[in-house]
Amino acid sequence: MKRFKRLVITVAIATLLTSSYVWSAELPHVSAASVGFSSERLAQLSSVLQSGVDASEIPGYVALVARHGKIVFVDTRGKQDPNQDIVMSEDSIFRIYSMTKPITSVAAMILVEDGKINLSDPVEMYLPELSELRVIGSEEQTPTGDTTTPSITVLDLLRQPLG
Repeated sequence: MKRFKRLVITVAIATLLTSSYVWSAELPHVSAASVGFSSERLAQLSSVLQSGVDASEIPGYVALVARHGKIVFVDTRGKQDPNQDIVMSEDSIFRIYSMTKPITSVAAMILVEDGKINLSDPVEMYLPELSELRVIGSEEQTPTGDTTTPSITVLDLLRQPLG
């Protein structure tokens, strides 16, 4: 469930941040392999997102993946407004209340893609003043059998609850 929510958030952020640019710029559609993506993995993305629609966890979605100014994947499923039976379309508009989290998340993912940070890096590596903070509820066993609470990682900061 948590993995699904993170996936939905990531796709929503990418869609929100690229949608107006993508459709106004008329980017070309290319095969996934031509820009380093796996068609099979993109099909899995559709499958996972569709399972969220089928389970009524989300009413619908618009997913878009682009690289190097080329669209490799667009998928729309479900309802834009389930109460009015309006089908989701590529130009559906989504309301988002705060842009801080998505912009920061995209910036972090750019740094990950450029190899400048890793999702598994402890935050204290970049912000030493946060070295005392720990992830609650995720105790780990040490080799000696003691229990320890891990440091907060970059990935932990990117986990954002829906709603």
